[in-house]
Order: sequence, then C-alpha cells, then structure tokens
Amino acid sequence: MYDTATVIVPPDWQSALDVDRILHGQGINPAGGAPGLEPLRVAAASALAVGVRLIEPRVAAREVACTFEPGAVVFAGGSRGVSGALVEELAGAEAVLVAVCTVGDRIDRAAAASFDGDPVLSLALDGLACAAVDLLARAVCGQACLDAEARGWHVGNPLMPGMEGWALGEGQQLIFQLVDTAAIGVALRESGQMQPCKSLSFMAGLGPRVRRGSADACVRCGARRTCRWSGGCGGASGGL
Repeated sequence: MYDTATVIVPPDWQSALDVDRILHGQGINPAGGAPGLEPLRVAAASALAVGVRLIEPRVAAREVACTFEPGAVVFAGGSRGVSGALVEELAGAEAVLVAVCTVGDRIDRAAAASFDGDPVLSLALDGLACAAVDLLARAVCGQACLDAEARGWHVGNPLMPGMEGWALGEGQQLIFQLVDTAAIGVALRESGQMQPCKSLSFMAGLGPRVRRGSADACVRCGARRTCRWSGGCGGASGGL
C-alpha cells in the first residue's frame, strides 16, 4: 500500500470506457430502447473519440493506520471520524485506504465550450468525464484489493462523503486532512465540492478482520430509493 501520499494511475484503468458507460454517466439507460437513443449513442461515440485525449487521470492515495474508541475512528496523526456510518462500516479495520481521484478540468472546459454549438456533444463529453472518474476510482479499488490479498487482508466498501450517514462537508474535511492532494491539483471548496469538479474521494477499510466489500454500491447512497439504477450500478467487490 502507500505509506505517504502517492500519485498513482492504475494500468489499463480506462479499458472499459465505452459508449454505454458514457450514456450511463449522463443518467441514460443504454439498454432502455427509448426513442431518440441512437443520436445520443452517436454523440457519445464522438465524445469518446474527441474527449479521451483530454482526460488527465491522477490519483493521490495513502494508507493510514486507525484505531477505535467509543463512537469514533481515530486515525494516525490525530484526525477523528465520528460519523456513526463511518464507525460502523470501518469496524474491524486496522487501516484505511484514503484516495482522491480526478480526470482534470480540460474535458470540462471542452464540454462548456461546445455547449452553444453542439449541446448534445457537450452533454456527452460531460458524461464521458463522469464515466472516466468513476472507472478510475474503481481501478484504484481493484488494485487495493489485489494488494490487500497479498497481505492476507480484505478491503471494505468504499465510503464516499455525502453517503447516507456521513455528511459531505464532514467527510471531505476528513479525507483532505488525511491525504495531500496538492500534487494532483485537487482543491476542496468551502461547500465541500472539489475542484476540478470531475473528482471523486473515498476511503475503504483494510485489514484481516474488515468486512469484505459488497458488490452493491447503492447500500449507503441517499438517492437509492428513487434512483433508476438502484441495485444495479455496483462494480466488482470493493468497487464503487
């Protein structure tokens, strides 16, 4: 794992980036057969051809030892997590993987610049950026699983600020205390949003007794009751 903040990009992280994932990134069901889907697929293919070179993948990741006391997780260095959801999900962990992933802001700028002339392509580029940062984070989780298995450890569910039971501002402040993102150019705004906006932060428990990650990424999502993807948007075990 990572003793200090490490800038990494997992190999072949974007091999699964395709038209269907771009549509998914736009909130469109690629298998839905809705009228007008074909032009959106064409736009997504164009976005993939144009936008893939605009993606600037970067990840800052760090393994941080942790201990537990009543109602809190205490991280090496003194930072504390007091969210009940965090304490519950990290139960049994000896350490956490903390990561911030980004695909940069060039693709966002391209999407904004194309909106007036071709809004469909603009939205497809935005969907590409969403899909790309999701895949990048999944790849980080996948690599963490491989590293943990080599040590006889497990990786728990990735926990993202803003999930049910872990407030966005509280979670982001904690993550940015634990990992230095200066080298990847990601900053945290007062609102809890990250800049570039196509960035994703998470932590996951590590250890031989940690509860293994579930394939269902929706368990702690606050939108799961109304989301069309609920129960079907998860990746491999330990993925997002």
